[in-house]
Amino acid sequence: MKKILHFEDEIYIAEMYGLLFKQAGFRYRHYPNPPATADELVRLALAEKPDLIIMDIMMPVMDGYQAAKALKNEPATNAIPIIGLCNVWQPEEIKKALDAGMADYLGKVHYKPSEVTDIIKEFLTDPSHYSGKCRQYI
Repeated sequence: MKKILHFEDEIYIAEMYGLLFKQAGFRYRHYPNPPATADELVRLALAEKPDLIIMDIMMPVMDGYQAAKALKNEPATNAIPIIGLCNVWQPEEIKKALDAGMADYLGKVHYKPSEVTDIIKEFLTDPSHYSGKCRQYI
């Protein structure tokens, strides 16, 4: 059973996605924010051992770009795929997410939650053949 680690500061969104991902057969763990430092974030990711991290971008402690870069710069965690899920949806923000090492970047307002769940299923089924949904917008 694949495990999803989700960083999302809006609790109602995390609860909704937690329910959807669990119904889809995934293990799910939510944190409202990444830890305050890159070292703490790496330790958390190593302890949780997720198959995928879903990362909100706008969070009060460490934003999603910083968190993705921290995980991708650490050899022990750089293979963990990260998909951004956020309301910020300008081409420059999408490019920034991809430059930070995210495998894809999904707009909360562009996809229904059930579509996000299907996209995550598609990604986790065969990450090597997954083509990012966001690339058409940059």
